[in-house]
Amino acid sequence: MEFEKKNVPTVLICSTVYEPVASALAKALGVRDLTIATIPHPFSWSGLTREQISERVSGVFDRLVKGLTQSAASTPTPGTGGTD
Repeated sequence: MEFEKKNVPTVLICSTVYEPVASALAKALGVRDLTIATIPHPFSWSGLTREQISERVSGVFDRLVKGLTQSAASTPTPGTGGTD
């Protein structure tokens, strides 16, 4: 989060279970526009097929790229009409 405070594009990747905690922590630390990319819980590749892993990566990849290449002002926040 220190990088984001210094205007270095940053994306936090976490499982869906921890997203509310990550979001609250980012806000508490003054990083309200932190991009959070969530992957379905559990955040483990063991026991998953290659297809399942590819599906999870595909689901987060676009959000990751947008978070690293667009400014926070131009990246839509989930639930505000933007697409994830």
